[in-house]
Amino acid sequence: MRRFKFVTHLIFIVFIICNVFNYNFAETEKWRLFKGNGFELYLPQSWEGACEEEFDLVIGFLKVIGQEAMATQIKESPPSFFAYDSNFVMEEGSILTNIIISKETAYFLSLDKYMERASKAIEIYEEELSKSGISIDILEQKVVSLGKHPEVGRIIMKQTFLDLEMKQVQYIIKSRINFWIVSITTGPRIFDNSLPTFDRIVERFTIKK
Repeated sequence: MRRFKFVTHLIFIVFIICNVFNYNFAETEKWRLFKGNGFELYLPQSWEGACEEEFDLVIGFLKVIGQEAMATQIKESPPSFFAYDSNFVMEEGSILTNIIISKETAYFLSLDKYMERASKAIEIYEEELSKSGISIDILEQKVVSLGKHPEVGRIIMKQTFLDLEMKQVQYIIKSRINFWIVSITTGPRIFDNSLPTFDRIVERFTIKK
């Protein structure tokens, strides 16, 4: 069975151990513009991002900070875009706030059906994830309206990798036959306060026709 993009994101982010930061909502107009293959988004000034053709720099950075497993994941299963907060302090037990963007083509699926499929994918791969020391609990799953996107699937999850806890929100946006998946992961300590900022990122996420 082809691994579902949703689950690939879950496995993809659990290897980074760094620090976390929050952002002032009022500062969003000063955010940096990043352009990817088929999309644009704005991120806080301290963030660095790259598309697939620029991943050599990201992989090099991850190796420098000792994240060999994450570097390997990016090299072997590259997403459309990866970004991280460059303001971090190496500290045991903390999480690097990061974003992964991917696109999946699903001709005949509605947004509701895609989200249902995503939930089932977690169940299907639960045993496999458990063997890797990963557990996932879905805390919220619903469709919301964000900015120019009238319907966005938003799934909030708590994840544990060995003894390391994190929270992730996945935003699923349908555009014609494609689904864009924006996954943002951070530490549970700041997740709730950061969620409005994450929503704002997706509000300004633009899919180029």
